[in-house]
This record gives sequence, structure tokens and C-alpha cells, in this order.
Amino acid sequence: MGALWTLCGIKDAYILEFGPSGNTSYATSGFANLNANVHANIFTTHLTEDDITFGNTDRVRAALIEIDKKHNPKEIFILPSSLAAVSGTDVFGICAEIEEMINAKLIAVDKGGFQGDHTFGIRNTTALLCREIVADTSYKNGKYNIIGSQADRFNYSADVEEIKRIMLQLFGLECHAVFSSDCTIGEIRTASAAMFNLVIRSEGIDGAIILKEKYDQKFVCINPYGICKTLEFIDSIQTLIGIKPDEKKLAEEVSACDTAMSRIKDDISFKDINVVICGNYDLILGLKSIFHEMEINSVCSMVNHFVKGNNYFRDGSEDIFINPDEDKIEQVLTRIKPELILGDGTTLQISRNLGMNNSFQIANPNCGIIKIFHYTPFIGFRGTIYLCEVLCNMLPSQMHR
Repeated sequence: MGALWTLCGIKDAYILEFGPSGNTSYATSGFANLNANVHANIFTTHLTEDDITFGNTDRVRAALIEIDKKHNPKEIFILPSSLAAVSGTDVFGICAEIEEMINAKLIAVDKGGFQGDHTFGIRNTTALLCREIVADTSYKNGKYNIIGSQADRFNYSADVEEIKRIMLQLFGLECHAVFSSDCTIGEIRTASAAMFNLVIRSEGIDGAIILKEKYDQKFVCINPYGICKTLEFIDSIQTLIGIKPDEKKLAEEVSACDTAMSRIKDDISFKDINVVICGNYDLILGLKSIFHEMEINSVCSMVNHFVKGNNYFRDGSEDIFINPDEDKIEQVLTRIKPELILGDGTTLQISRNLGMNNSFQIANPNCGIIKIFHYTPFIGFRGTIYLCEVLCNMLPSQMHR
């Protein structure tokens, strides 16, 4: 699923999923449930029971030839559905067999099988884009790329907008390509023209390493939650490119955050409350950091996916529950009895079943929240202010002192 989610946001991309039409429909409808729009051109082979039973891949070949002839794309991504992958369909072999019959470049996408969850597919497919799509350019355009924006992140669009705003206001720099939400396949092809890359999620690190090795593009890993981490992000950009930020605008941003943060730090009602947070790994590390700034220290952290392999953002502390099941989440909530809960849709549903209604959604899976306004980030300066507002409104008025 993560592989398809990574590609769905790319305008003008052509994707063929080898599987039943129901699989593809389910995946794209799930993408919409993430409050995201499918920009890619997605096709399916309408796999049948007989195709699975007898290992027939004629439908794949016919579909590839039809897409190539009718749409003339430069690349076609081929993904096996879960059913096709389990049955052992060799999409790499199919690509090698048919590539001389069509004009498009065929790119087989390894969905990972049983090696991990959706984050594994996002990591591999982001690296695939950097390795197979990004081409060498003869020029540099003075811009930067953002690597690691996918719709599985609940607030992905608003967070990207905040990064773009900070970079433009403080450094006068514009973004070239966003890997891989709401971008075009052409922007990804020419991504090597950018000066450097900003990696905003752990699963984007592998791709940034590939671009560094192939095109000598430097990169910075950032997780700018709260004032301190956002200032670290700005310092890292200054060090990387040798350009100082606009000091006046920076001071104004910090002052606004200090004012908002004081609303939390000066209210002693926040000092002894218990907080439970549940979401993706980078988000949880970031929220732990911002809660520390707010002097809220009784925080129980849960990550709702596996954390496997290397190349993850780290903060030195790993007191986090990794991928707990629903029974474990219920046990944690029952034991801690938190005053505030910030989590994914599943965690919030469990908490409400327990009579704990003081909650706010910060992560997917999504259970019905509709997001339309894309300017309420969790990261950066405005993210700090927004989270302060959220917390102030979550705490019951009778508890404020």
C-alpha cells in the first residue's frame, strides 16, 4: 500500500497494478480517506481467478502495450497487487521480457511482500524515484527539494506549506520538487537541478543518500517540532548554503512562538497532567521534543507502525511503545488515565469507548476527519503556535489556573 500511496500524488505518472480491479479501487479509495487526491493515472489488469491459478500474465503485457500506445508516457510503473505478489508473480521478469516491444521505460516496483508495513513501501519507492526517475541536468536552479511528503502523514500538506513558507521568508528560496505529494513527474525528473534536499521523514533518507551519491546533492534531515528544533533547522540551512536568514523576520517568528508557548508554561494546570501520544515515529519524536519545551513531562508515547532497519531520525531516547495492538493501547490508556490524548483515529476510537473524550487527531489511520484547510501545520513556527492553541482548548476550562 505504501508504494502505491507514494506514487499516487505524482501528476502525469502512469501506474499499472497487476491485480483485481477491486484491489486498485480499494487502494485509491483509501488514499481519498487520507484526505488526499489521486493525481497519477492508475490502471489495473482486472486479474481473474484463472490468471492466478495458471500463472497467466498476458493481461499485463496487453495492458502495458495499450497504455504505451494510447498515452505515450515516458515511464510506466508496474506494481503487483497483494494477491499477485503472494502468488509469486515476477514483475521484474515481465518488464525484461516486454521492454523491447514498447517505448516507455518500465519500472517494476517492489512492494516488499511480508518484509514490513506501509512505511517499508514508502521508503523503497521513494528511493526508487531517486534512482530511476531523477536524471542529470546541466544546470542548477538555486532551489531545493523536499523528500518525504506522503499522504499517510495526517498533516502532510500543511507541514509542507510551512516548510516552504519558512524557506521563502527567511532565505528567499523556492521549492523545486516535493517527493512525492502534489508534484509532477517532470519535477522529479529534473530534481537534480536543485541545490540541496530537505528530508522531512525517516523513510526519505535512503533516497537522499542516492541523490548525494549520484549528483552530489547535499541534504539535511529535519524534524522541526517546537521552537528549538525549528531554530536548529534554520541553523542547518545557514551552515549548508552559507546564507544568513532574515534576522528581523526570524525574531518576529520566535517572538510569536514564545508568546504562544507562555500560555502553556505559565499555566500550572499543565504541570502534572498525563498525556498519551500515538502516531508515526517522526511525529512522536517531534511531539516529545515540543512537550519538553512546554515543560509537560508525563508523556506516554506509542508509534503505530514498525520501525525496522537503519536511517531513522533518532533523539537518543527510545521509551516508546512500537506498533502496539488495540488491546495494548487499551491497557495503556486504562492504566495511565490521561487528561489529554493526541493520536491516530484508532487510538481515539478506543479512548472514546473508555469514556476518554479529551482527544485530538494527529495521525492516520483516519476515521472520518475531513481536512480542507492546509495551513494548520504541526511543524515549524506556525505549527508550534497551532499546537499551543490546540492544547489550551483541549484542557477543560475548569482546570486552567
